[in-house]
Amino acid sequence: MTIMTEPARYKVGEVAARLGLTLRTLKYYEELGLVTPERTDSRYRMYSEADVQRLERIRRMRALGLSLGTIQAISTHPQESDPDGRQVLTQEALHTLESDLSSQLTVLSTRITAAEKELKDARALRRDVQRDLDYVQRRLAGAQVGELLREKDPA
Repeated sequence: MTIMTEPARYKVGEVAARLGLTLRTLKYYEELGLVTPERTDSRYRMYSEADVQRLERIRRMRALGLSLGTIQAISTHPQESDPDGRQVLTQEALHTLESDLSSQLTVLSTRITAAEKELKDARALRRDVQRDLDYVQRRLAGAQVGELLREKDPA
């Protein structure tokens, strides 16, 4: 005998806590059509596991700097049936999406370049601070300034 179980449904507060989003953000994403939770008879929003996964993807895309417009474009572009009956994006939707994604790729590339420069600068600063700490620790251990200067400049 097979027992049928109901698919998991989550209240808005549970989803917000699980994803680290505010209730207002979830409502806004619903207003944009990014997610459409079911409603109970008393109009409470109930999210499926698929809704939660979609929201998690949106959260990650936002964290990477993608605009809501691009996310919305990815999620809501017009579709048509291909010869095999699958739903695919229309040519017009693909062109719009290509432009949106190209713009976002440029933004992400710029952010990566800036992060790489910051990391390089932080590593250089860490070397300087380590050198200063080594000097102070050697002085505290009794090394004389002249001795340390001779080590630094052996000429």
